[in-house]
Amino acid sequence: MKKIGIMTIYDENNYGNRLQNYAVQTVLRKRGFDVETIRYNMEYTLSVVKPGKRLDCFHEFNKRINFAPDELIMNQDSIIKEDVNSRYDYVVIGSDQIWNYSYKALFSDKVFGCFVNKEKRISLSASIGVSFLPQIPERYEISKKYFSEMNGISVREFTGKELIKQICGREDVEVLVDPTMLLTKEEWSSISIKPDEIEEGEKFILKYFLGESEEDNKILNEFAKKHNCKIIDIGDSSSKYYNIGPSEFLYLEKNADLVVTDSFHSCVFALLFNTPLVMYKRNEVGENDMYSRMETLIKKFDLKDMEYKGKLDDNILNVNEEKIEKFLDIEREKADKYLERFLKND
Repeated sequence: MKKIGIMTIYDENNYGNRLQNYAVQTVLRKRGFDVETIRYNMEYTLSVVKPGKRLDCFHEFNKRINFAPDELIMNQDSIIKEDVNSRYDYVVIGSDQIWNYSYKALFSDKVFGCFVNKEKRISLSASIGVSFLPQIPERYEISKKYFSEMNGISVREFTGKELIKQICGREDVEVLVDPTMLLTKEEWSSISIKPDEIEEGEKFILKYFLGESEEDNKILNEFAKKHNCKIIDIGDSSSKYYNIGPSEFLYLEKNADLVVTDSFHSCVFALLFNTPLVMYKRNEVGENDMYSRMETLIKKFDLKDMEYKGKLDDNILNVNEEKIEKFLDIEREKADKYLERFLKND
């Protein structure tokens, strides 16, 4: 059995990060590979996580993920051990924003899998996350070198494909959906957990905003009152609902009467669970503008009617499940063909 190392950002405070890691691992295991995750940038991410119930929930979820030994934890300045290359037949890079060169504390040659031979490196829906070329010459040169060398590249945004073409001239970059969308809603449901704070059958609207967005609390409150729903805001650190982990997040996404969010992965799971969804745009510019991944999602799945346009009406509660499932089938087949081409297990 061939062995794969997953190279991805390791974060104990972000639902999408942990869930995409679980998804990549699951997809590769289903293909018959022995898989483990290499923790990258651990010291940096742990420095912003406060001890408590939320962190405990993340630790509990991480038991579902097979991690490489602690001595292989990497950051920007790690010295590569000589035996890392022989340990893996392939290194799969992604997803998440592992190639976001605006992240000073993240970007290095490690995020390209420099620690194994170039023919072993492929990416699965890796994300650059921003829509501009590297502004720092050193980061531009690193990007050019390693994008050119990589055996196979797939990204999760159309802008990522275009940026890689501009950086190194490659025309063969594929745009695939986020790996979380490669698992079925049944597979995700099997690892969801009801938060203690939720009563069975309770009607609620899930609110999750990561940035300053265009949400209008008055409009949302009126809509919630009209439909007899409480509002659960998991982005509010003062809320009792803030202290949940990835499995509890899945339960809320699945059972909400409506999801309102500017979070990419919150949108993804609402679609997977056929939950009514309103997508908000974050008010961010320059290096913080990460809307390209939302734009790709909207374009791929024809979701213009789910974008927030200043009002909430009852039409948003109607979900075209057949259309979404059709698109998912197409995208899953594309990802399967991509992996079949670059990962051989014989």
